[in-house]
Amino acid sequence: MLMAFILLVTVGGQTHNTQDMYFRDITRCNFFAEQIEIGNLIRSGSYLYRTERIDAYCLPVMVNKETEFWD
Repeated sequence: MLMAFILLVTVGGQTHNTQDMYFRDITRCNFFAEQIEIGNLIRSGSYLYRTERIDAYCLPVMVNKETEFWD
């Protein structure tokens, strides 16, 4: 078994299936989490607005050695 990080995404409070988004590196996983959250911001003048509440974060998990990774 190996420790990895799974990317979890919630939209409007509902968690979406990201069961195959495993990363070996927490920094790489956090990069994608940040990009997902930033991706739904709309600029209006000097203000930023969210179109919908999207949260993304990385959770440590144990996986098999045969698991495919995104990094």
